[in-house]
Amino acid sequence: MTTLQEAYDMIDRVLRNTLYDDDYAEHSAALDLLSSSALAQQGAPAAYITPTEQGPMVWTPEMYGEACTYCDDGEFPVPLFTRPMPAQDVTELVEALEKLARLGNGEHYGNSDGNMIARTALSKYKGAK
Repeated sequence: MTTLQEAYDMIDRVLRNTLYDDDYAEHSAALDLLSSSALAQQGAPAAYITPTEQGPMVWTPEMYGEACTYCDDGEFPVPLFTRPMPAQDVTELVEALEKLARLGNGEHYGNSDGNMIARTALSKYKGAK
């Protein structure tokens, strides 16, 4: 699967290798506009990365200005995005912990070591059901 940045880089490489400087500048600006609107849909970057002589450097969003100083003219730090973790269905886990918390005590929670371990774990997941 190609990332947005990889797609941008591929198109930019084709433009750079096939167009004269003036045409490249015009088409590159259009590509930047398309890319920036697609990136905006992803939300704010979690960090930026720049190539340096010592190897890639990762920068916080607050350090964007400093990161730009490590880029060549016309180049910018590459934004890094995070994806939200998909919600996990913990219904089966909660049901199993409920059974363990009540094991040997019918409908009531028990107080054996095993019951207490299950009750403690259950308290972390009960609201996530």
